[in-house]
Amino acid sequence: MPFRSLGPARLSALLALPLLYAAAATWLRIAAGPDWLWFNVDPTYFYFFDALNILELTPPGHIFHPGIPVQWLGALFVRLAHPFSAVDAIVADALADPESVLRLMSYGYIAMNAVALAATGVVVALATERIAAAFLVQLAPFLSTLILKNSVFAKPESLELFATLLLIAVGFWTLRRPADAHDVRPPIAFGLVAGFGVATKITMAPIFVLPLVVLGTPRRIAIYGVAAFLSLVLFAAPALPMLPDFVAWIAKIGGSTGPYGAGAGGLIDLSVYPKSVLRLLKRPLMHGAILLAMPTLVIALVRHRRGADVPKPELRLLAGILAAQIAQTLIVAKQPSAHYMIPSYILSAAALAAVWLTWLKMCADARMERRLRLALAGILPVVLALQLHATWKTEREFTAGRELALAVDNDRFEQCARVTFTMASSLSYALMNGDFITGGRFKERLAAIGPKQDFWLEHSWHWSPLTFRSWRGEEDISATLARFPCAVFRGSLWSGIEAGVAKMTGGMTFDANCSFPGETVLVKGADCAGKLR
Repeated sequence: MPFRSLGPARLSALLALPLLYAAAATWLRIAAGPDWLWFNVDPTYFYFFDALNILELTPPGHIFHPGIPVQWLGALFVRLAHPFSAVDAIVADALADPESVLRLMSYGYIAMNAVALAATGVVVALATERIAAAFLVQLAPFLSTLILKNSVFAKPESLELFATLLLIAVGFWTLRRPADAHDVRPPIAFGLVAGFGVATKITMAPIFVLPLVVLGTPRRIAIYGVAAFLSLVLFAAPALPMLPDFVAWIAKIGGSTGPYGAGAGGLIDLSVYPKSVLRLLKRPLMHGAILLAMPTLVIALVRHRRGADVPKPELRLLAGILAAQIAQTLIVAKQPSAHYMIPSYILSAAALAAVWLTWLKMCADARMERRLRLALAGILPVVLALQLHATWKTEREFTAGRELALAVDNDRFEQCARVTFTMASSLSYALMNGDFITGGRFKERLAAIGPKQDFWLEHSWHWSPLTFRSWRGEEDISATLARFPCAVFRGSLWSGIEAGVAKMTGGMTFDANCSFPGETVLVKGADCAGKLR
């Protein structure tokens, strides 16, 4: 189908879901509130500081995701927003108002995803000559609130949606191209997307087995491998000086059976790994897609052996999607967490489209084709309505969490030493922790503008010791607290450090408990209104 054959009406229809995504994502982003709130802060402020690091032409300090495109795109957005300003002035303004930079980054990624969703819809419509298939693929961000709500912040999950949509677009584009061993465009296109995706988040790597199934020939697979490697080098270029740190981190994770490098040595713990695999596969988006894809592939194989025609390109694509989802499940099961499976959830939309196309082509019966069309017409609005309701519930949760966190205003404790710890709703905590994790390159500049009564307890990794720090570095907690008439401790994981704080302070007790669901707020020498005792 040539592009002009889509016409204004179909092109407008293909913009509907991308615009709805942009509106829903913006709605959630506003509802979530500042990035320094306890449920937003990890890891957005890491990416804020590393965007500034790249803007100053220094390597990023936090590359464990690795998240490198999030960083350099953030730097690019900031540079484009201030095209004629000196870098020093841009950085100074950013440190004084980090939320403006994080909003710019967030909305930039939302816009990228909306454009990718529209472009993917057009590609699928052109490749399949079925606009309904394009609509199925464009449902991807709405299949799970996990996809949508994680795509609205300055973190890798935002670009996971972008990269997976590009992978889907290239996959469907190959349906229009014969499996020509001399055509290097598909493997190069797949390689570009793979490099970008792996540079964005290492947990995306398993889904890039999809091109291995689709491309078919050894020559094209070899070209894909070279293109993916060169693409990875290109998109990860700002962080190449940090490569030894990243390799050491991956080796640590790979060499232990527990999550994030914890646990005994070895690859997996066979006593828990199979259960983790099943738990990931039990999610409706996974087992639903698999239960549709596997019988379709088996029936097509039986038909082919009996001499019937089957749509081989669609079946290769469907097999590639299934292989990608299973591969990611097997990798993520080592440290199972639903948000690591986001690329596979997005691919479920492509699986649905591929299954639908396969059955359309295998069913020569006009009545059966009509039934398939009616079924799709009924499914689309139901799925969309359910997910829009789930999005509304997520917005309510964000709003409730934001209002709870902001109800305990840090400014009421202005006379006190304000001590924050892991996931505290505090701009100072977000800045101090974010700068520390990314190499501490801005601590002197932050110390010059940050509130002097703000301190924090560093316990970023569960194996690191608990230390008390100011803007510039480690301090003695008892001597510091003695300078203030009161002290407030605020954060989200108090139970993990309570004993350590008691030991550091000689068993300090508190006069007021101002905690709320999600955060602990304890006060010494004042009440919850900040009035001195």
